[in-house]
Amino acid sequence: FRVDVEETIVSGSFSMMFLRHRVTLGYRNHKNIVMRISSNVSEEDEPSLLVNGHFDSPLGSPGAADCGSCVASMLELSRLMLESGWIPPRPVIFLFNGAEELFLLGSHGFMKTHKWSSTVGAFINIEASGSGGADLVCQSGPGSWPSRIYAQTAKYPMANSVAQDMFGIIPGDTDYRIFAEDVAKIPGLDIIFVLGGYFYHTSYDTLENLLPGSIQARGENLFNLVKAFTNSPMLLKESERSNKAVNEGIDDLRAIFFDYLTWF
Repeated sequence: FRVDVEETIVSGSFSMMFLRHRVTLGYRNHKNIVMRISSNVSEEDEPSLLVNGHFDSPLGSPGAADCGSCVASMLELSRLMLESGWIPPRPVIFLFNGAEELFLLGSHGFMKTHKWSSTVGAFINIEASGSGGADLVCQSGPGSWPSRIYAQTAKYPMANSVAQDMFGIIPGDTDYRIFAEDVAKIPGLDIIFVLGGYFYHTSYDTLENLLPGSIQARGENLFNLVKAFTNSPMLLKESERSNKAVNEGIDDLRAIFFDYLTWF
């Protein structure tokens, strides 16, 4: 194995449309922690999988679910990868993102400034707008490849593409927007805890209120997904994706997907 850990400070500016209004943001000195796990013969520019979760929380909220549960899941997943002896065929980058709650600043900083951002061929964004339950895949794309990987590998599938239509209506967003829509066009999944939403962004988002079994189920799904994404021939870095789309005329239509009682 090769494990690289970097603590980076990001600064930048950008504008975005939010609830039909243009918002312009400038930021500086936000901290991201980036960990890359790869085989010891991997190349620096090899296509990689990004797993993203943020460690900031709103003022006044302990942030156990949103998004301490994300950080815990990522740390445990990385531990399991190393201790199980499974060497990922492509590098896996864990982005512990330091500024999501105020307009997705940490992920923007990573995409604009980090040397590994151009190698990301797919991503899994972990989020929480509740305190647990089965993870809901609420956004997927561009294209149908990420949702197809999920359908084939998730142990506890819960997904509905109708949820994707809600973004732009509700006053909320996730780092999926930065990775797949606004800054880059990386294929990926947006996976969110949705049960227990009355704890969301409140002082009651505590460890005691996490729903039992939720992180275990999330972890089993994530480990299967990481294996499937890193083994897929569709995992291509930015330049390779562009060439493949042009040469093969790949259609970028959004997939329609839903689970049946979390069975399949």
